[in-house]
Amino acid sequence: MLTGTFIPPELAIAPSPAAMVNGLQLRTVMVDHQSSFELWYPTQDLLAVNEASLLMSDFARLETIAKRLIWLMGATCLMADQQISLHSADSWGQVQTLLTDQSCRPNAMIWEYQGQTIRPVYENQRHLGWMMQSPCWKISLMRIEGGLGRSQIEVLPVTVQIGAEQSVVRRFRGAGTAGLGEGDRGWLAQGQAWMGNVRRFKKQAQNS
Repeated sequence: MLTGTFIPPELAIAPSPAAMVNGLQLRTVMVDHQSSFELWYPTQDLLAVNEASLLMSDFARLETIAKRLIWLMGATCLMADQQISLHSADSWGQVQTLLTDQSCRPNAMIWEYQGQTIRPVYENQRHLGWMMQSPCWKISLMRIEGGLGRSQIEVLPVTVQIGAEQSVVRRFRGAGTAGLGEGDRGWLAQGQAWMGNVRRFKKQAQNS
């Protein structure tokens, strides 16, 4: 029985601009094989007033999409590719608390879907193994401030990564975690956090 898509049609469509928007591009972000949603993507740092207003007015809709996906899969907040909390967030409210702790006050956001990637793990030019990063959605948060007829975009230092699967690291025999670089340790920590989420969700499903 068809029950609809995870992102309902009223959330999937981006608002239409009242005037021409040369500094914005309409893009589509995939959710699964049968659903996606639109968003306006800035192509320059300085925006006209109507372009800035369009991005900021669409913030609430994109927040609602984030709430749905984080409820389903959880999220991690990152700064310089490092997880800023020991635990992943289970709700958009928890993400907002982490943003407040980092003095981040976004009023616009852009999304990017990142498919599965496999990359080598190196330390001191030594190949230690391979890392698979599962598909996820990366949210870049922005603060838009206006002035003199133009609005400036400030990209905030915290990003939000939504996804339910862990990142998997497979090391060659004899290569321990001591050989991982800082960036790779960050990915490994994220993988361990996601795995904890998966175990918790499975336990909740079994008890329900």
